[in-house]
Amino acid sequence: MGIFSITSFFAYSLRKLFYSAFFSFTTSIIQLHLSCKLGIMKKIVLLIVVLLILGGAYGFYLFNKKTPGLENVTPDYTLTAQELYDAFSLNEKSALEKYEGKVLQINGDILTFSKTDSISNVVFNAEDALFGAVNCSFNKLELNLEKNETIEVKGRCQGFLNSVILNNCVIVNKH
Repeated sequence: MGIFSITSFFAYSLRKLFYSAFFSFTTSIIQLHLSCKLGIMKKIVLLIVVLLILGGAYGFYLFNKKTPGLENVTPDYTLTAQELYDAFSLNEKSALEKYEGKVLQINGDILTFSKTDSISNVVFNAEDALFGAVNCSFNKLELNLEKNETIEVKGRCQGFLNSVILNNCVIVNKH
């Protein structure tokens, strides 16, 4: 074994040691990097899960939130069912701008009355309406209402779909 072979062997060993140390160091860095990424991923997943739970809880709260009654609210407009229907049938856009979201007090004759276990629905009559002029939904079960009876209700206008839609209605007066 000559000098050349000892230096070769020494260089070979040093190279092997260097490669081994470099490989080991690189592996450690990669593992550390992966563990950090995994930690960040866990944090991101945890954040998403928490946000989904909070969003679901807020949606559940809004779904079950009781709307305030209109018994003690002063109406923005007082008119007949015929006048309200005519306003929407003549110019829906301007009627929406004027009445949508507002509390209206409506007087008219009942065309139909229906009730389920917990809510009631009244449709007021109008001359030119095909299916009724004003559709009023009550949050409470209203009893003792009959067809062609004249009543006065207060409700929040939600828009127009073949008839004017009033929600959260309360009876103000029976004639």
